Amino acid sequence: MVNHKISANLKECALQLWDTGWDEEDICSALLVPCASLFFWRAIFNTFGTVNKPPSLLKGQTSILTAIHQLYETTADLYLDELVWWLALHHYIMISCPALQQNLQQAGLTWKLL
Repeated sequence: MVNHKISANLKECALQLWDTGWDEEDICSALLVPCASLFFWRAIFNTFGTVNKPPSLLKGQTSILTAIHQLYETTADLYLDELVWWLALHHYIMISCPALQQNLQQAGLTWKLL
């Protein structure tokens, strides 16, 4: 199946059908959506109250570094893996430890400087 943008109306319809007792496989075959998407949409709806996740306020390398700098102003003893978890939990930014380390090095930031 090719990736395409699914409208909020279709997502809401799928969740309403699911709430009324429809089987997940029946919903997916009727609406031509992946079954995994139903669980993803439900999680987003339960978290944000809407089927579409709001956009992240932080985008790009500069924003990641800004967020990290703000964190280090309050908590200076964090390790790299803790930074990765913090970015994921609080800013919905998924980045690996090596990628984060590379971004910090390219920006000229060291642990001492932070």
